[in-house]
Amino acid sequence: MARKENDLSNVFSALQSDSDFQEHISQLNPEDDESTPKEDSDLNENIETDDQYNDFDNFKKDILHKYDKKRKRKTMEETHTRTTFLLENSLANRLNKLTRNKRGLKTLVLNDAVRAIIMALEDDKKK
Repeated sequence: MARKENDLSNVFSALQSDSDFQEHISQLNPEDDESTPKEDSDLNENIETDDQYNDFDNFKKDILHKYDKKRKRKTMEETHTRTTFLLENSLANRLNKLTRNKRGLKTLVLNDAVRAIIMALEDDKKK
């Protein structure tokens, strides 16, 4: 199934500054009242120590970079070829049972099995 082309490049347009972001977060979590005292360990528990996330602009750039990288990945149709072949009924049933509700597992299993068989046959041919 082909990936839908969704452009999320403007996902952060509503959140222009750190204060807007903090305001947005506080609206999402109204139960986090600042008047309630918390222990120091609770306050520091969820703080990122990595400088990469110290300001919202860096966070935004990182997320958009990851999104662009994901969008540029090749689809299965670009990296694989559909092939029709016949399996014995019993093998097909067993494979279907093992891979049911596990999207992509059948392709992975068949690719690895065929790769192993081809490598073994090529090694035998070289000898």
